[in-house]
Amino acid sequence: MANTIILTGNIGGAPEQGTTKNGANKTKFSLCYKNEGKESDKNNKNWINCIAYKGTADIVSRFLGSGDKVLLKGELNNVAYTNPEGKKINYHEMVVHYIEFINLKSKQTQVDSSTYGSPPTFSSPVYDPDSGSGSNIF
Repeated sequence: MANTIILTGNIGGAPEQGTTKNGANKTKFSLCYKNEGKESDKNNKNWINCIAYKGTADIVSRFLGSGDKVLLKGELNNVAYTNPEGKKINYHEMVVHYIEFINLKSKQTQVDSSTYGSPPTFSSPVYDPDSGSGSNIF
């Protein structure tokens, strides 16, 4: 995968579940991350929209919630369309292929932990297209 980005940050808000046109699971969420080169202040935060598919989407929706800190590996995707008013919309989103849990503190995760046991920790990616290793099914 030539287009690779790695971001560490906090989940913003509850992930939103859905399905693709082909019926595959997808989960959308936002990630807040800091700019490392800037001074420590409240204005050095950035937000990026993220989307995960199939097994990765299931993991996000099952274990992650607002405020959880994660490391994400994926690719940057440009989305462009024209809205109904005729205005061109253009933005970037991260297509997530790998998730590492750093600090889970959301209420949803605490409930899942007591019901299903602790969230998994992955020593290998859920799915890594570079090496073809891992599994895209939870």
